Amino acid sequence: MAPANAVLAAIVHIGAVIGALEKNETALVVIPGLDEAWLVWVDANGVKTVASAPLGYTPIFESVQKVLGLKFRAAAGKLFSNDTYDFSEASAKICDQLVPALKTALEGRPAVSIYLAGFASSQAWLGAGLASALGLKLFSPSGSSVATRLGLDTGDVDVPFSAVGLLHVAAASSSSSPWVQPSLDTLIAQAIAKPKSAIPFVAPKAGVSSGKPAVEPAVTPAEAPVHATTSLIKPAAAVPVIKPVTAPKPAPKPVLKPTPKAIPTAVVAVTVEEDAAPAATPATKRSKGPLLIAAGVGVVVAIVGMGLYFRSPKPGQLKVTPAPVETTAQAPAIVAPTQVPSPIPTPVPAPIAAPVPVLIVSDDLLASDGRKYGNKTYHFEVSEKGFIQSLSTARDEILVESIGGISLQGSYVGTDGRRKWFNVGGVDDADYVATVRKSVREGNTVFDVVVQHPRFSVEQTYICLPDALKVTANFKALNLRDPRGAIAAVHSVRLAPVALNPSLRMRATDNVFSYSLKQTPLRVQFETNAWAKDGAGGMQSVIAGENGVVFHFTENTDAARNTLNYEIQLGSGAN
Repeated sequence: MAPANAVLAAIVHIGAVIGALEKNETALVVIPGLDEAWLVWVDANGVKTVASAPLGYTPIFESVQKVLGLKFRAAAGKLFSNDTYDFSEASAKICDQLVPALKTALEGRPAVSIYLAGFASSQAWLGAGLASALGLKLFSPSGSSVATRLGLDTGDVDVPFSAVGLLHVAAASSSSSPWVQPSLDTLIAQAIAKPKSAIPFVAPKAGVSSGKPAVEPAVTPAEAPVHATTSLIKPAAAVPVIKPVTAPKPAPKPVLKPTPKAIPTAVVAVTVEEDAAPAATPATKRSKGPLLIAAGVGVVVAIVGMGLYFRSPKPGQLKVTPAPVETTAQAPAIVAPTQVPSPIPTPVPAPIAAPVPVLIVSDDLLASDGRKYGNKTYHFEVSEKGFIQSLSTARDEILVESIGGISLQGSYVGTDGRRKWFNVGGVDDADYVATVRKSVREGNTVFDVVVQHPRFSVEQTYICLPDALKVTANFKALNLRDPRGAIAAVHSVRLAPVALNPSLRMRATDNVFSYSLKQTPLRVQFETNAWAKDGAGGMQSVIAGENGVVFHFTENTDAARNTLNYEIQLGSGAN
């Protein structure tokens, strides 16, 4: 066997089956991946053997595609995940395509029952078909039956199969179990031994005595924090009192008493005393040289500035030019300047500022690709048919298989009284033509998609937000009629089967469907102006299942009923 990564979900499935098995009963657990499936033979004592077989989701989709005559494997995957599609007529043929791989694996390793892990309740037909073709029992125990076998009374509570592990713990434990009392003792000891915090401040000591002021030491020892090692740490000794300086006599040098050495690792709290006199420091004689140099530089700068000021003419004045001096002993005559009126300045028109272009930057990490988008939360690709495919996390964990694909489905009531569904076409048709345009509007990446089909046309917009995706669809019916019955154009949101968490079911309100996927929460919220869950009140129908949401467009002329708005939220915003 080649090494492979195992996920916690596989361990949970295997452990639950082991815990529910009777003695001498062997079950085959099938855990599908993308191409291969892990086959695990288990009994009540644990895992017996492990193998692999080509029974992943890809072979399953290919079998559905072949039996139903579909053109694309993606369409088969969507149909396989459809909660409302009836596979009763095609299930035997689909299982016949998959049985040979399991028969080869079962040679020499028999089993009594088979269990398929990771499938929704609407896909139970696959497990039943494989069990029937292999001559095995379909392993489908209930939590209540396991509780009864373990001697537990659950009353009227319907215990799910996912609680098998908890049932075993409950059956094997009591207040006197070996692990209970030591755990309680440990919790009590931790609560008692909770460390006390060191006191950060200490109250000030007595005031100043009459006469000479007393100077307190700057650092005083405080009570050390209570820890297991505090008995080995000695507090630092106090600094001796320093006499203050008295004017005008020069201050003598302070005489410090020897201080005992403290252990280097000792930690003391700092005492902060408000309104305390500062510690005295001896006076020091400072050199005046730097002050004289600075003063001289300042005077030079001031003289130069004044000279420049008086040599420059004042605004609005003429420069006075002295008259030529005569060669006599008389004092030179000063000619008064002629006052010339200042010209009236001509107003200069203010320059017209050109508009500064605003650069709008999107958070798109794949901006250079016209069909892809990615940020720090999720990424996806828009297919050539105009629908979103493989919406995944930043760690490449697929969450949603497809968004926005249109398929044409009809229904009628058969002779047995059951409703039968049939496909008329849609995204797999050759004449299903889409154009995709990627742009940035208001800082968000936007994909505008226009789809043309002989039976309908639709304009769809995908607006990419940091942790959400807004979808708008404007639908126009051209020909939604068929002799077998009414046709609806189904706009779908298909969750990836590998992302589903079978132990946590979908939660629904009037317009919100919340899913707890393995990687992250996901929520689909739609506007209720013309849409309602299950078509309540005669409105357009919205149907939600464990593996996605579908919106049914019908043929009508009401613009509101032809417009769909919803949002897919991921992560914390989906809670």
